[in-house]
Amino acid sequence: MNKFRKYLLIVFLTFFSVLLYADETIRIATGNPAGIYYKLGKALKEILEETNHGYKVKIISTSGSIENAELIRNNLADIAFIQNDIAYDFIAGENLFPEGSSLMKGIA
Repeated sequence: MNKFRKYLLIVFLTFFSVLLYADETIRIATGNPAGIYYKLGKALKEILEETNHGYKVKIISTSGSIENAELIRNNLADIAFIQNDIAYDFIAGENLFPEGSSLMKGIA
């Protein structure tokens, strides 16, 4: 199994709990359409739609990790691709996210 598929499997398993609590539409914050986060989001969308009948998946193209964290905080996305340092700041309440948040769960 190549690294890309392994990464998708990890992302899928980590965010499986979203399926239990999400409405009928799962929103995935990705990144620029030319970037890897967008491609990963599209691949995850296909997996989720094929394996979870009744759920629709919406890809949200963004400017990247900071915007994705804001979308999670404002409940405008259910899953987001975020760089580790941004995720840390988001949870710890540092730098761009002084108020912090416990909303984020992640994988490494």
